[in-house]
Amino acid sequence: MSEPQKLNTQIDLNNIDLNQIVQILTEYRNTALKLAVIIGALVVAGMMFNDCHTKEQVLRARISQVQQKLDVIASQQQAVKNLDDFKASFSKGINEDKIIPQITGYATAHGVSISSLSPTESQDMGLYDVIKVQLLGAAPDYKAMVLFLRDIEKSPYLFKVDLWEANGRGEVDFTMEISAVHVHI
Repeated sequence: MSEPQKLNTQIDLNNIDLNQIVQILTEYRNTALKLAVIIGALVVAGMMFNDCHTKEQVLRARISQVQQKLDVIASQQQAVKNLDDFKASFSKGINEDKIIPQITGYATAHGVSISSLSPTESQDMGLYDVIKVQLLGAAPDYKAMVLFLRDIEKSPYLFKVDLWEANGRGEVDFTMEISAVHVHI
């Protein structure tokens, strides 16, 4: 009888026998099982890593989208704040009830007497109203008249002198039309 072939010998790959493979696997069963478990664990770890990597990429993309949305919201809030600040910087204008006392106050400060002061028309322009006022009066001299005009034009209210006609050498008689703006904010 011949001795059984040792497994440490070279196997002829051309003449491989299924019985030889089974015999080798049987002898090295524990090693083969360990090798199979290791290969299986590596495959499972690779699949888990790939799955986690994909989830991480999806989460990073979502975080980026949310950050972009937050940036747009912050931009919009800043624009609203800038618009509110811009609107607040406007002079509010003056309503019809306060125009007459305001102009009369300017006239009194410079000795100008007003004989007639009346609103002639009011136009609604959407965001603001334009109120036209006509006045007749007299000033002690041209200097007082110019100071009165300056106070109207430099007023914190939105007044504009549209027409001014004056005549006289000492005392100055005048006719004036003023536009006053009242902003709807």
